[in-house]
Amino acid sequence: MENKINKKTIGIVAVIVIILAISGIFYAKSKSGEVDPSAPITATVRKASFASVVNVTLSDAGKKQYKDVTKYQIYYNGKAINPIGVIGKGTTAFPIRKVNDKVVVKLLKSDKVAYSVDLELKKGEEVK
Repeated sequence: MENKINKKTIGIVAVIVIILAISGIFYAKSKSGEVDPSAPITATVRKASFASVVNVTLSDAGKKQYKDVTKYQIYYNGKAINPIGVIGKGTTAFPIRKVNDKVVVKLLKSDKVAYSVDLELKKGEEVK
């Protein structure tokens, strides 16, 4: 009798652990595309009627860390996907990019690259 109870208990615990693991994976994936407000630099992407729109913003900590940068350009697989843009203002990106794409953001100071940062694109606000 004891063996049957232990086997049932172990089976139930195993099923619960599997369910929790699967739900944790889905939760992590759903959060991965969201903007982290504590990040010093954030690159976002959103759908547009043509191509997509990317934007780079700096938090207060980012403004201290990346002093005097005013412009940015985003690279995907070594190629620029947008024209040089002003930090905090969206620009058209082509070819179309999507959330979680790994990109390199080049921050410009006086039209020269001052910093290069590897990031994942986060979900930007939809056009209203």
